[in-house]
Amino acid sequence: MQSMGQRNQGSSPNMFLSPQLPYRRPVEPGRSFPEPTDLQQYRRTIPSEEKPSDYELFVSEKIEITETQLDVLRNFQGITFSNSPRPLPPGIISIPVRIVGRPEKEMRLEKSDMRDKQEKQEKGEKPREAMQGEARGPLREGDAGYLEGSLDAIAAAFKLLGIKSPYAITTDLKQFGYDLFRQPPYLFAPGDRVPVGPDYVLGPGDELRITIWGKIEGAWDIVVDRDGTIALPKIGVIGVTGLTFQELKTLLYKEISKYYNGFEMNVSLGRLRSIKVYLVGNAQRPGAYTISSLSTLVNALFEGGGPNKNGSMRDIQLKRNGETVVHFDLYEFLLKGDKRSDVRLMPEDVIFIPPVGPLAAVAGNVNTPAVYELKGEKTVSQLIEMAGGLNTIAFQGRIQVERIVENRRQTVFESDWETVKESEVPLEPGDIVKVFQVVQDRRVVRISGAIQREGEYGFRQGMSVKDLVSMSG
Repeated sequence: MQSMGQRNQGSSPNMFLSPQLPYRRPVEPGRSFPEPTDLQQYRRTIPSEEKPSDYELFVSEKIEITETQLDVLRNFQGITFSNSPRPLPPGIISIPVRIVGRPEKEMRLEKSDMRDKQEKQEKGEKPREAMQGEARGPLREGDAGYLEGSLDAIAAAFKLLGIKSPYAITTDLKQFGYDLFRQPPYLFAPGDRVPVGPDYVLGPGDELRITIWGKIEGAWDIVVDRDGTIALPKIGVIGVTGLTFQELKTLLYKEISKYYNGFEMNVSLGRLRSIKVYLVGNAQRPGAYTISSLSTLVNALFEGGGPNKNGSMRDIQLKRNGETVVHFDLYEFLLKGDKRSDVRLMPEDVIFIPPVGPLAAVAGNVNTPAVYELKGEKTVSQLIEMAGGLNTIAFQGRIQVERIVENRRQTVFESDWETVKESEVPLEPGDIVKVFQVVQDRRVVRISGAIQREGEYGFRQGMSVKDLVSMSG
């Protein structure tokens, strides 16, 4: 007896007959298979240079500002720029700054700015005179110097321009987590060439690859039909929809064992089916999506752009057959890496994103300053811990809480970090918590002239001119 599709033509006559395997056309010269989805991420554009951290800026003792920001600062009353340090009157401080390149969008405006300057020159308008020691002419990227002015004036200007410094806290914050969904969806798509787990649930459209060897031999590539069944020669029709992959293997071995013995069996999955799910509520792009049957809740969220700014990140609901089966908190995933609630989706599942919950902000010197959605957080210390805690350069002696009281924004609390933790300062929706930065107390004296080592030296109580001259050689 001969069998179509037999692997071994010389095997015994009671072979297990199987249909001919489907013909797979070879790849034509000059053509290649489509690039796997999980490799497309390596085709991304190389990111730009990483911005320095707060601690790197603190150690460098410089503040980085753009050329445009410097132009604006020069127009502030009471603020000037100098290329070198110089004696200053009481109440005026000097801050070292480094000029960095303009953002691309600012470069587009440069030509129009130059035209405006030319028009002013044609009208006979003269630029203001620079004071002695002040920088003259345009500055270029990489230049450095000193901003001079009163502490209040510099702090107000830095806050307005969103410049990070020890003198002002920027409240230019974004809601936490939403920028994650600005990434291309394919970066988070499930791999199409990975083995499925034993808990994978079969459905119409899945391709099964069954191989048998031993006293009998055979091989099939079978697609689960619309009725959720497969048909095997002599075995007959078997219903498989709703079975897990592990249950399928057990069932197939049991059914074949009714007719044959002395065989080994291997079952794998070929092409997987697609399923339709629905993303509704406060989503960035609500609608119906056809996705891989391997997709999870997070995969579907990336397809739809995630929640919008009015949508909750902390109570995303998965509804199945009219019942809510999962409440998913994205903060658990983003802050702790916990994906236990990221379940695999089933056909006709509905993902509902309710409105965002109460919000509170933490600004300044924490590891992740942002606007956070509250869910069970009752104290200021819990909010700070959710923001990653205080960073290395945080001034633990000053934490401030601003709150809306009688329709006005007011400072309602100011104390040190230990008091905040011990007294469990209550947190209310709309609060803004500010954590200030340590300010270097540069107590130095400068010596120059006919000495061996001129420069700045640390000042101590009771220090005399003789001591200074001795240190400088």
